[in-house]
Amino acid sequence: MTEKKVNFTKELKEDPIGPNITVVSAQTKDEQIKKVAQDGGVVTTLLAYLFDKNLIDGAIGVIQKEGEPWNTQTILIRSKDEAIKAAGTIYSVASNLSALDLIKGSGLKSIAFVGTPCQVQAMRKYQVTSNIMEEIWGKIKYIIGIFCMESFPYPNLIKIVEKHCKTPLNEATKMNIDKGKFFVHRDEGEPVQVPIKEVTKYARHACHLCVDLTNELSDLSSGSIGSPGGWNTVITRTKIGEELFQNALKDGYLKIKEIEKEKPFGIKLLRKLSNGKRSRNLKSLKKQVIQEKLRADTSYYLSMKNFMVKEEKIKNK
Repeated sequence: MTEKKVNFTKELKEDPIGPNITVVSAQTKDEQIKKVAQDGGVVTTLLAYLFDKNLIDGAIGVIQKEGEPWNTQTILIRSKDEAIKAAGTIYSVASNLSALDLIKGSGLKSIAFVGTPCQVQAMRKYQVTSNIMEEIWGKIKYIIGIFCMESFPYPNLIKIVEKHCKTPLNEATKMNIDKGKFFVHRDEGEPVQVPIKEVTKYARHACHLCVDLTNELSDLSSGSIGSPGGWNTVITRTKIGEELFQNALKDGYLKIKEIEKEKPFGIKLLRKLSNGKRSRNLKSLKKQVIQEKLRADTSYYLSMKNFMVKEEKIKNK
């Protein structure tokens, strides 16, 4: 806990992708996971590895809510098979932190948390500033982050799929964002697409105040940006994350290759998009802070505002 207090209360790094040890493209070697993965299947594979090696007995993740296709339900994952069933990306807003209450009385002793940047940020703040539910924080051994530009309230996601993409929600088999477009896939035919600039207005308000694309406070983070189709970009950030990734690689769960240098992929693209989100949303955040009109759902940035504004002043000297 002491080490994390030192590492995760520093000011924003100059590198737009945050602190990093290893940055590579990676892909699962598990054929079952490949069939259900959003891209390279890295996060699901790491959970599978942790379960196989008895390093965790539970994980916090998200599945589609029964009766509401493409809405989210946060669950405690208790096995490798359940982790595989939870594979894939759901673009509606999820409340992963609500699963912390489920840990109480669950009997679980070692847990992996999977979440978006805002969720991981909240986790770290609890770890370094609060003794509330301290018995739960001690059980969370791994924090795995997902890249995230923005997510959508469920009613708004329905609008994107059915109004803009002309697809019944219950017929959608996959959704993804690539090259500035939002894609909706069905079992038959080509995926339907809409420019992301046309639907970003539907994103959760707080997403437009978030300065973190690549999940900088996680032990390890992963996403599609920077790598070709069927692969994930992986960034290890802490000793815990680096050891997890390297051990899974050594034991044959993953394969890797260097981040491609040519457009449209590569680390330059990832840094460009990360810096774009940071600078764009920092302006919005500072405006909210200065005007003191922060909404309740953006209040998780209150403890960050001082060093954000301080850093900006230093740059302008």
